[in-house]
Amino acid sequence: SPTSKQVQQMADLLETCGAKDYVKQHAEHNTDQAFMALQNLFPNHGEGNNFAQALFELCEVLLSRKM
Repeated sequence: SPTSKQVQQMADLLETCGAKDYVKQHAEHNTDQAFMALQNLFPNHGEGNNFAQALFELCEVLLSRKM
């Protein structure tokens, strides 16, 4: 099992080579697509539909969280 020092070294290497920015860019793109699909299914954020509104709220929490 890797030590915390080894994990930190790997994280630093991945950030140095641009992997973090690459993944972040793709994650943001996929998040935008997910919200567009949800908006297409439920215009106006599911106004008047409690289940749709709850789904929007859940997606906002899960997809907008910071790592």
